[in-house]
Amino acid sequence: MRANQWPVLVFTTLEGREITTEAAVTSGLGAGDETEVLYDPQDPTTAMPAGNAGGSYGGIVFGLIAVVMGVAFFIAFQGTGSGFWDGGSESGYEIQRPDGSFDTIDCPPGMGSGD
Repeated sequence: MRANQWPVLVFTTLEGREITTEAAVTSGLGAGDETEVLYDPQDPTTAMPAGNAGGSYGGIVFGLIAVVMGVAFFIAFQGTGSGFWDGGSESGYEIQRPDGSFDTIDCPPGMGSGD
């Protein structure tokens, strides 16, 4: 079992400059461990092990929840005619205005079911 610590990173920049700095984030790296390093090109002393760049699983879980909710919302309202476009017919669509009234507009060529 390793404790998280602020490892000292020794690396060479793309420009060939050797940098020794304390990591900007904690890591479970031990002495002598090799890893890829991400650094700020404007300030190479701001660096972190590449494995730490993704954050935790919280972002992944949050993203998956958002996708599931989006798909559920799409399925729930698909074909209900609610929203900006309020249903359709062979010749046109009803569009809801901000005041709540509706106007029928013609379908663009190729969009109606009779075209």
